[in-house]
Amino acid sequence: MKSTQIPTTLRRDHTIRQLLTTVSAVALFLATMISPAHAATVLENSAFYRGLTNLLQDIFTAATILGPSICAIAAAVFFARKSMADDQDDKMWNRRIVKALICGVAIGLVSGLLALGTSYFNGTTP
Repeated sequence: MKSTQIPTTLRRDHTIRQLLTTVSAVALFLATMISPAHAATVLENSAFYRGLTNLLQDIFTAATILGPSICAIAAAVFFARKSMADDQDDKMWNRRIVKALICGVAIGLVSGLLALGTSYFNGTTP
């Protein structure tokens, strides 16, 4: 007598197909329910909103300048300490120098991207 069970791959494909159908139906439903918010103009004209966006832009601009500068100074200090270290400590100071440079680049990129993101809220460029 033959087995009437569905092979595992067919069951998995059917489950995936059902999941995709459900997700697309929910996405279509949510897309049709989108309506513009009427409070947007009230929020944009409030002094708190304008002050907050200006504060964030100033903080991100300062972080874009100060972050990499501080990391470069730390890397320079690590270079000086490396020159005074013995052979065993040489690898440790190399790792610290690389970490300082990577952190400086990361701080500059992240704060620059955040400044760019906040510039879209009030339509001005950073």
